[in-house]
Amino acid sequence: KLDFIYGSIKNKISQPLDGQQRLTTLFLLHWYATTKSQLLNTENIKILEKFTYETRISSRDFCNTLVYNPIYITETMNLSSQIVDSAWFFLSWKKDPTIDAMLRTLDDIHKYFFHIKNLWEKLTSDEKLISFYHIELEDIGLTDDLYIKMNARGKLLSSFENFKASFQKHINDNKWDEDKKFIDTFAFKVD
Repeated sequence: KLDFIYGSIKNKISQPLDGQQRLTTLFLLHWYATTKSQLLNTENIKILEKFTYETRISSRDFCNTLVYNPIYITETMNLSSQIVDSAWFFLSWKKDPTIDAMLRTLDDIHKYFFHIKNLWEKLTSDEKLISFYHIELEDIGLTDDLYIKMNARGKLLSSFENFKASFQKHINDNKWDEDKKFIDTFAFKVD
């Protein structure tokens, strides 16, 4: 049990307000399992690409790029260094605290899970090895506006971060980037 995840569910999509770090860790663990087992195929990519960030565009871009760029994982490698040294990794991402935390988490995952056999199968089995409680914000009298106005550390987002999030939502709602390659989208270019 990974405790409580607070958020909303809209159109069958979970939008967490609290619990993002745990969910990000689960995403990274699943990415690691597919990559280590060389199972990063079309079906598993479709699963992994569902994980995204709404207001942290660089984090969303990093996760998307990570999913589409498999890495050959060996026991003695420094996984984060391998990722940072990849041609697809933007140097500006090194300054992003969320991405930095994800890279450190991947190193820890590699340290603790490399020797686990059939990791992907264990994570995706019907045994439900990992679970959490979900509480909807509406049930406790709160709204999603908190998520848009604040980041995970409780600090207000800058005016530009709010603008990017609002404009990205407008682009998504109008499907302006729908048929574009990821590198041609607004989200990619603005970061």
